Amino acid sequence: MKAQKFIVYSNIWVSLGASAFTAFAYVAYNLEPNLYYLLFIFSSTLSVYTFHRIIRFYDQKPENNTLSERHLWIIAHKKSLLALFVLSTISIFLLVSLFHF
Repeated sequence: MKAQKFIVYSNIWVSLGASAFTAFAYVAYNLEPNLYYLLFIFSSTLSVYTFHRIIRFYDQKPENNTLSERHLWIIAHKKSLLALFVLSTISIFLLVSLFHF
């Protein structure tokens, strides 16, 4: 159950969906999928969504009774989300260096 919450609440699930949608577009247009580009889409989506969560809940305290289970999880796992943000942002720069323009 903890792994499921981490995948869903950390927006990894959304990032996988964005990458899958991009992969589907490759298939729909009969193109060979570019793994670097798919990883770039995953990392970019994860970085932006995680950054948004970090900024939104930076000063919030878990005592607020009006917060949802997801919001309480985000507040309790700020360090994990920050690490995920840093890793996904670093991977964006590494992947961009592998693109051939």
